[in-house]
Amino acid sequence: MKAAFKWVSGILIAGLIIIALVYSFRHPLAFSLANHYLKPYQLSLDCLEFSLSRENGSWQIDAKQLCLSGPGFVLDGQQVIYASNSLQIAKLAITHQPSTAANKADQQPLRWQIPTLPSVSIAALNLQSPMLRQPLELAVHYDKGELRLDGPWQAAVALTDNQAQAQINWSLTSLADYFPIPDSLPPELLNTVIQSQVSFDGQFVTSQHNLALQIPYQHNVKDQRCLLLLAAQGTLGLSLDILSLQGQADLTALPLSIALQQCPLPYAMADAYKPEQLQINLPLPVAFSLQQLSTPRLHAEFKGNSAGQLRVTDLLWQQSGKLTGRYQLDSHLTPDARQAKLFPLAMQGMGDFALQFSAGQPQYQLTGQAWQVSAERWKDPDWQVDALKLNADFTYSSVQGGEVNAQAAVAAGHFKDNRFSNLSASLFGRSADLASVRGHLDLSVDKFVAPQGQANGLHHQHQFSLQDAVYSLTGTSQIKELQADKWKLADIGLSHTAAMPLTEPLQGTSSHSWQLSSGLHGTIEQVQEQIMLTLPAQSASKFTALARPLLPELTFTQGKFAGTAKYNLNNQVLMATLGIDSLSLSYQDYLVNDINLATEVNWHSGSLHLPPARLNIGSVNAGLEITDISGELMGDEQGMRVETLSGKVLDGTFLLPKAMLSDKPQQVTLHLKNLDAKQLASLGKDAGIEVRGRISADVPIQLADRHIEVQGGRLYNEGPAKLLIYDNQAFEDLLASQPTLAPSLSALKNMDISSVTSKVDLKPDGWLNLEMKIKGHNPGQKQDVNFNYSHEENLFTLFRALQLGDEVQKKVQEKIK
Repeated sequence: MKAAFKWVSGILIAGLIIIALVYSFRHPLAFSLANHYLKPYQLSLDCLEFSLSRENGSWQIDAKQLCLSGPGFVLDGQQVIYASNSLQIAKLAITHQPSTAANKADQQPLRWQIPTLPSVSIAALNLQSPMLRQPLELAVHYDKGELRLDGPWQAAVALTDNQAQAQINWSLTSLADYFPIPDSLPPELLNTVIQSQVSFDGQFVTSQHNLALQIPYQHNVKDQRCLLLLAAQGTLGLSLDILSLQGQADLTALPLSIALQQCPLPYAMADAYKPEQLQINLPLPVAFSLQQLSTPRLHAEFKGNSAGQLRVTDLLWQQSGKLTGRYQLDSHLTPDARQAKLFPLAMQGMGDFALQFSAGQPQYQLTGQAWQVSAERWKDPDWQVDALKLNADFTYSSVQGGEVNAQAAVAAGHFKDNRFSNLSASLFGRSADLASVRGHLDLSVDKFVAPQGQANGLHHQHQFSLQDAVYSLTGTSQIKELQADKWKLADIGLSHTAAMPLTEPLQGTSSHSWQLSSGLHGTIEQVQEQIMLTLPAQSASKFTALARPLLPELTFTQGKFAGTAKYNLNNQVLMATLGIDSLSLSYQDYLVNDINLATEVNWHSGSLHLPPARLNIGSVNAGLEITDISGELMGDEQGMRVETLSGKVLDGTFLLPKAMLSDKPQQVTLHLKNLDAKQLASLGKDAGIEVRGRISADVPIQLADRHIEVQGGRLYNEGPAKLLIYDNQAFEDLLASQPTLAPSLSALKNMDISSVTSKVDLKPDGWLNLEMKIKGHNPGQKQDVNFNYSHEENLFTLFRALQLGDEVQKKVQEKIK
């Protein structure tokens, strides 16, 4: 007995000791056992304060605090009571902590096995997450596989097949306090009820949302009211990994349609090409996370008069505020029927874009490759171009600037009465910002036809810069052939410099140098409203080609021309100077030598003004040589005229007091003084007749329609004169045929002339009629003589004959030499 008692007593003592130890270490034992069973679920019990009690024959666990953590969350419960298959929680705080190392081996999804749970009631559930603007407060009740949520939203959740599934009706307005919803969204969108089906398997939240939206969205574009009608009907699919907060949004069954009819664009031309509708589709899911959002492809289709497609690929939005992607555009733009002057247009191109939305000024970058704009015809009431093509590559960055390389071609076109064919141009420009541009332009035109003439083979190129709203250029132009009225010039070269402001007032400066194939050259300069033409002193022979169309037989043989001209665009006043130095020329059979003139020319008040300028001409040979010619050249409201024109002829002088240089009818009087009668008589080339003495004449000349006529001219002698006739067969034949008159006619063979008077008439066709009265005395026969004589001859033919004689003599002398 004693031994049995000791054994029983030992067992009791040991049991008491074990019970005392278990009670003393109940919390550590509970931690160890709980974490042992929770480990397969990747859960950890972090804190536990509880007590056990027995009421009504059942055990009750009363925990003041229960802390539990798992992948991506921390749970803190207070006043947790479990008894009779029922769990009641006064307060439960769940903090969502997305993992930043979702791809590491120690991060595994929560694969739960949902056991048969007791009835659960959470009076106050506080849920915190980086995805929420503020904590979410809910009341949670669970019983027999059904979970009910009460808070901003009401939802019934079924826990079956290890998944939580729910159907929720909600709107964006109910999310506004917890999720960042843009304030600019229209009320129609905020208040639209969305039907959602949601499931959760421990790692992934998947959902399907049925939407039917009709949203008018209004805003102003440059003080114009723009109303966009947005429509979206279909299903939105979402999938979210709660460990990494990465997911996908499936919008393949939710196209967005935007009606644009009630949204006028700020520019009339852009508004005329505006499509009626824009439809946006996402054929592949959109991937998103807290760091970025991306989609492989976005497709936008334009519908209406203007139709086309815009494809965006590799679209990526990053948390830093950067949006990048690639685009490809293919469109055919047709203007509104009311815009008759506009034209159908095709536009294609591709490229990359990048936008950075951050604090301060947004930054962007845009590139374009293989851009092409084309139109079969572009016309306006005043102009038209055919077969227009524009190709371009470009890049631009708001930080680094950009550049463009473009080529344009037009098959044919016209502006009013001006026509051109085969125009081509290429442009290269580089800019650090839009206010500063540098580059070059090349332009070629096969043919340009205007009412005033035609240019063939035109090519122009210039380097340009745009700085501080001033466009500056330096370049050259070549014209292979230029026809203007009667002129036809070849191989014209020009060089240009210019600085033109692009702001009011549009006044700048430019300088243009030009040169013809003959070597003739000059400059044209423009300073504000002043235009200045400079013709430097150069050989007169270079001007022959310019003068020939007007006077085909004119040739400048020597001398120089120089001149300047200044024209004011505001008051339309022209001031010019003209210098002629030692100029010699030939025209038909006329030779003019040593012309000198320096004069000013002014145009104002509708007329040409020349102050008196001295005109000097060395000689004029038209069969009759005239030398030492000078006169006063002037002009005013009365017209251009020459005054006191004088010179030497036939060893005498002539004076023309005044003559108008116009086609208007006028009468002038030519005064001839002390002409050598012998030289005058020799003009007839009659051998054996000699006249000695001096002759003067007053010749009234009528000029009209480029014709000359003399009526009532008077010729008379200056002092004594003498007539000698010898060895003249014609005169001897006359004496033989008139025996009765022979005594009186023979007195003419040797006659001292005391008086000669003559009436002179000249017809426009050149016929000269002389009616002469000669009085004198024959000293050998001691006989007074009164002789009346009439003579008719074509003066133009006479001078031509004299010129031919000189030409033949000159040619013979050249042969002999």
